[in-house]
Amino acid sequence: MKEARAILAAGKVMSARWEPPRLSGEVMTGNGVIKTGLTIKDHIDVENQCPCKESRQWSRICGHALAVGLGVLHPDKIGSQRPARPDRTGPEGAAKSDRNEDSRTTVPTPLQLGISGHSLRLAVVLPPNLDQSLAVGSVTVFVEAAVNGGKFRPLATLDRSVAYSLAAGQQPLFELVLRLSGGELPTALKLSCAQLTELLAVLPPDSGTFGRKDPVVISEEPFPLPLSVSLLPSGEIQLAAQLPQPLPVIVPGSTTWALVGRKFSRVVVPGGSLALLQRPQTISREQVPYFLHEELPALAATGSLHADFAPEDFEITVRPPQFHLALEGGLAKLRARLSADYGLQVITLPHSDPRRCGENSTSASDRSLFDTAITRTGWLADPDAPRRYRLRDAAAERDALARLARAGFEGPTAEGWLQLTGQEAVLNFFARDYPRLKSDWQVTLGERPGWSLNKIRF
Repeated sequence: MKEARAILAAGKVMSARWEPPRLSGEVMTGNGVIKTGLTIKDHIDVENQCPCKESRQWSRICGHALAVGLGVLHPDKIGSQRPARPDRTGPEGAAKSDRNEDSRTTVPTPLQLGISGHSLRLAVVLPPNLDQSLAVGSVTVFVEAAVNGGKFRPLATLDRSVAYSLAAGQQPLFELVLRLSGGELPTALKLSCAQLTELLAVLPPDSGTFGRKDPVVISEEPFPLPLSVSLLPSGEIQLAAQLPQPLPVIVPGSTTWALVGRKFSRVVVPGGSLALLQRPQTISREQVPYFLHEELPALAATGSLHADFAPEDFEITVRPPQFHLALEGGLAKLRARLSADYGLQVITLPHSDPRRCGENSTSASDRSLFDTAITRTGWLADPDAPRRYRLRDAAAERDALARLARAGFEGPTAEGWLQLTGQEAVLNFFARDYPRLKSDWQVTLGERPGWSLNKIRF
């Protein structure tokens, strides 16, 4: 519903009609105007008639159809335009425009756009020596427009008193140009590498050239990046990329692109780290389980991966830990430190950012926090076997902490101690909980002058 309200508020609902059981209308999208709507037979039987991807692939009631419904309820907002943009011709306005250059908010259009009007098509001209421009950190591109199939001219020369209809697929490009220019119709844009990657992501086919001559080609296939993965004797994994020769021009940004000749292709690297394009990267043993589970299957699916091992070669065991409880203090305040011994590693609990270990420790919110901490450090590497790992028992660790919480312990403190305060609470703990914990765990009681369990009568 949030998306539908935004579509209506942006003035992109061109028409809306309700003729029971049929809701129909037209909505402006990045690919032009689409006909959308719903067939509402009753409060349960509703069929989406929108041709968008979300509706076709997932059978969902999309924002386009809901926006048409909102248009029926608010006919005054159908096809409405946003307020005109304030004048920024002065020095103060220009400074504000510079500060807002990277804003992601929608910028009002200085043109009259709709489903009818003069046909408008945009084109972007990149420098023919793009690699040299990128070397200095910025690229100047020219933005041109053709009206009714005529000659391309600078976008800034368009007649703003007439209405236009953008060609199919050009709405995202037009909106990005306005955002990068601060809402103006520019002749040229000076872009950073990151801004250039945004432009390439929305550039439609046949809408870009190098120096008004060679067409810009945006490949739908990712850049072929052969990768080799090797298991080192230490148990670490080395990942190396094999770039073709001559080396492609790399354009880094939110999406990284590789330019070979006149064709741009998206570069997909494991973990999104571009350092892999410069030198081999080593995956530590702590990161190996995540790599095997999350990254390796996706890389193998590309068909460009050579590995000298398989995930099945690794041994993963799950064994419950031996808990050790260290108690210190006196009758007024008792401190406890709980640790889980997995043989390969002894882990002090709670093993996360300080939080309370009281009554709320078994709530859904606390469980998710604790699960996240265990997930980050849940795999314990065997130093004697490079392919062997032990998985921490998250449930057992939670239950152990919960036992102390039920006994009244709170914390941890900044030093990592759990605390039980008050003589009555401490005596109750030793009378009821201490004997059971001592039989299940390894419990040590620190010596403190002036008292001992032998002197306490329950």
